[in-house]
Amino acid sequence: MTLLNHKLGDSEYESVIISGLAVLGFCDDGGWLNAEDYTTKYSGVIKIARMLVIYWSYIEREDRFQMNRKFMDDTQARSRTEPMFDIVRRRVQKFITLVSEKGKPTPMDWIYECWTYSMKIRYNTTAEGVIE
Repeated sequence: MTLLNHKLGDSEYESVIISGLAVLGFCDDGGWLNAEDYTTKYSGVIKIARMLVIYWSYIEREDRFQMNRKFMDDTQARSRTEPMFDIVRRRVQKFITLVSEKGKPTPMDWIYECWTYSMKIRYNTTAEGVIE
């Protein structure tokens, strides 16, 4: 979650996630992969980020519930613990949506932008002909 929360400064490549994605773009011959070949890599990172948001939201809610449970019974503790929906919504707005929190871009902004560009290339490029 810390890597997703990294604010981008002057250089996007200060982010570990973005640098890692750049390294995945190298070909064996020393060149770069085609833009449309990045689509699946970006999609994978986006999917993992979404799963992490849900997982950490669940952990946060259970931790708060356990803290409340020290001072009250289970029913009261559950009712006083922030609902899962609210926690997930807050985290999605911070980590998954574009230009989140005070307009400062995060690695997810960069990944979404590049993913969108690679999808545009993928669907606007004529495929090679195949004869079977």
